[in-house]
Amino acid sequence: MMLHTANDRGPLMKKDNTIFGLRFVINDNLHPSREDLQAFLDSLKKDEVGRHRSEGLARYGDLLAVVEDYERGQHQAATAPGFQDRMLYGALSHSHFVSPTLKSVVEQYLYYLHVLSTLDLKKPTTFIRSAEEEIGKLNPKKKEETAKRDRLQGMVDERKKALDALKKQWMALTAELSSILEYVRDNLARVDRLCDLSGTVLINERNNGKKEQELIEDIKTHYKERLREFLHHGSITKEQMDVARDEVAALTKRLSDLVQEDVQSLINVYEAVRTHVQTHYRDIAGAVKAIEQKGNVSIDVDVALYSQAAGHLLALISGLHVELNLIDIGAGNEQDVLLSDKRREMLAYLLDLLQRGPKPGAA
Repeated sequence: MMLHTANDRGPLMKKDNTIFGLRFVINDNLHPSREDLQAFLDSLKKDEVGRHRSEGLARYGDLLAVVEDYERGQHQAATAPGFQDRMLYGALSHSHFVSPTLKSVVEQYLYYLHVLSTLDLKKPTTFIRSAEEEIGKLNPKKKEETAKRDRLQGMVDERKKALDALKKQWMALTAELSSILEYVRDNLARVDRLCDLSGTVLINERNNGKKEQELIEDIKTHYKERLREFLHHGSITKEQMDVARDEVAALTKRLSDLVQEDVQSLINVYEAVRTHVQTHYRDIAGAVKAIEQKGNVSIDVDVALYSQAAGHLLALISGLHVELNLIDIGAGNEQDVLLSDKRREMLAYLLDLLQRGPKPGAA
């Protein structure tokens, strides 16, 4: 199944076809300062729902930090990622699923949802209704009641202005929340497309086998040079020739098996991301549809709808699980070292191939 982005809905919904690229906010006045946002995020830990949200953000933040370190190459030799981590972080980085922008928009979404939940239209509405009923009972011909009527009317007018401002803020907040959901939904479709294209690239490379054959030739060349070195220092015995031939055959077979396994493991990473993305794309797309059908009836209804969508966003960023079970070569002898070197070279080639591969575009 291929996911698709929705069409733009008007001039406010500008399009950026990069994956998790710049999101154009609808209302700059709503955008929190860095300090306000951080204060809100810190406050999440005060209740059970908030702690759950905070933990989800923290898990994604930890993954993001590791992937960003990998991207920057900021590893000392002692702490550099092993082969398995290089494969995982390389694929996750390329997939764009692990993105600082995604983390940021989820944080903003939770902030806007919190602000929405604090809006109180009931209090001014109740006051206006009660005051207008009281005004209706007053006799405009009585001087003392006229003064009271004017005072109440002034208070009603103030509450109506406040109520109008609250309603505008309500509409602005729901527009921003919906914009974020649509932004995430559309970018998940692009991640899905990229993962699909990447799987095709890897399958084609596995079937082609050109780079694998180059590495096999490198191993053969290594042994030829070693035999030349023996010859330079004297004669080569038949036993040495037989040992070299057997080692080359065994190493090339091991390398071929490793390449096939590693390519499949890399495909599996993209498939895991794709399956995860498709699941939560459907959930988020469903939430967007429900909001379009039922939203803006009341603040309570909107808070419930957008809170449900918040659960989908948190499941998206905190629920990815990728399991890799790669073959361990070991490092016990010269052959293992040579094989490990060629294996790393193959992975670097594959990751570079994916980076240079087809792009998802608008999906």
